[in-house]
Amino acid sequence: MLDLPLRQLTWWLWGIHEHRRYERFEIPRRAGDRARQISAPIKPLKDLQRKLASILSACYRPSANVHGFVHGRGPASNAAIHRRQEWLLRVDLLDFFPTINFGRVLGLFMAYPFEYPHDVATMLAQLCCHRNQLPQGAPTSPVISNLICRGLDKELGALARSERSFYSRYADDICFSTDRRTFPAALARRTSSSVDLGDSILSVISANGFTVNPEKSFLLRRTQRQRVTGLVVNRKVNVSRDYVRSLRSLLFIWKTHGREAAEAAFDRANPERGWPPEKEAPDFALVIRGRVQHVGSVKGKGNPVYRKLAQSLHAVDPTFRVPVEASQTRHTFRLFSEGGSDVKHMLAAQQYFSAKEDFRDFELVTAPNSAAGNDSELLKLCRSLGNTAESPCICLFDTDNPDILRRAVGSSGWKQWGPNCAAVALAPPEWLHGEAVCIELLFHPSTLHIEDPDGRRVFLRKEFDKRTGHHLESQDITIPNAGSRTLVQEEVHNRQGESIGMTKEDFATNISRGEGSFQNISFEGFRPTFEAINEAILEMLRGRS
Repeated sequence: MLDLPLRQLTWWLWGIHEHRRYERFEIPRRAGDRARQISAPIKPLKDLQRKLASILSACYRPSANVHGFVHGRGPASNAAIHRRQEWLLRVDLLDFFPTINFGRVLGLFMAYPFEYPHDVATMLAQLCCHRNQLPQGAPTSPVISNLICRGLDKELGALARSERSFYSRYADDICFSTDRRTFPAALARRTSSSVDLGDSILSVISANGFTVNPEKSFLLRRTQRQRVTGLVVNRKVNVSRDYVRSLRSLLFIWKTHGREAAEAAFDRANPERGWPPEKEAPDFALVIRGRVQHVGSVKGKGNPVYRKLAQSLHAVDPTFRVPVEASQTRHTFRLFSEGGSDVKHMLAAQQYFSAKEDFRDFELVTAPNSAAGNDSELLKLCRSLGNTAESPCICLFDTDNPDILRRAVGSSGWKQWGPNCAAVALAPPEWLHGEAVCIELLFHPSTLHIEDPDGRRVFLRKEFDKRTGHHLESQDITIPNAGSRTLVQEEVHNRQGESIGMTKEDFATNISRGEGSFQNISFEGFRPTFEAINEAILEMLRGRS
């Protein structure tokens, strides 16, 4: 699995003294906070950990509540869950990585879904741990921490739902929010000088082997500035005004007094920059470019604040290109679909079109309940949102159930259910003629035949004999339920009984990651669907105006 002889692997894990396998150093944090302890593995160990991290990531199915160290998610998606809420509770876990010790990692590899023998689990735990803890700085630590926290995320998510609240976790940062008039006492209550966390939340965190940092627990009302992973969420996900002001100031100094003066001002404002010792600091121009682009990623590339910052940066750094301005302000719409894989495909397609400067007038974002579960549940949700939705949303339907489709969108490709809700049917690409469509069929047939490292690919119902279940081109490939109406067949086996059918969720994950054979996938088959969404959105916006 790690492509290394056992003798050599044993040498790297036990033959070299512990202090030589890692380089330890500190990275300063904000004033008053303890310095961050980093343990960076030596290169041979780091290469092994990267291989293992890739394998573990393929095994990990993150819940909708987890946004740290997950492909396609990040600070912005984490913050989006908690926008425009009456209350926000922020909780920090104390010594997050050090709390995960060797025994817990060993237990992880011996438990489901790995179930490795004790000696194999011990070797993998030794590869991932340093001085009886998960080292902050190892490539394997992020995904292992998420795997360890599966129980924590499940229990806190259930607790949040029982209290009509939203829950999310980004590494050691835990957030709860609600639009209730009073914050649930089971979660926390505010005193005159601090926040007292409820017994329910404390017991769940303690039972999962973690401890709360009492100095970093905050319960904030909407009248205060609510921040999640560095972004303001009172009205919408936004960067802070101070962040934008400092950028404007640096760009002004750069323009009027030169780059050296701007860099000196930046160093004065950031005396303790988090950078490993004996490593060259990043180029100042690239740092500023990254900060400007961060504003654009949060506010949108058509936002006037971002565009002014981008133009100011271009004036002092001509190598930076200002993106082409969209025709109008970009609007955000929550996306709801029948399953989680549909959501992943739509977000990946959106990134594809965004890179081409297409469909830039709207942005599809996820919500905690974006995956309805099936078409009937999505129709119920669509009806509910038509009456109650305060922010605009799109409900996306497959076309494999004529009865549901007729009720959802009627005879046209889309239907408006309320001032802030529209149902849209998947629109078939040019190579499909009158066929029922699920989202996987929007990809070109060549994409569906791409195999993953285990030799699995996507199989369609039309590839099999409806009577016998045998593949039309190979009698060695069969499906157990030939009469199934499901367009994508996941239960596919070869003559040896091995599973060779890729699940819809695995296919969506591979597409989202865009690694290996799944790089540079074309989403042109999604264009008719995005055009239908754009048409529905324009009609919705006309109704508002």
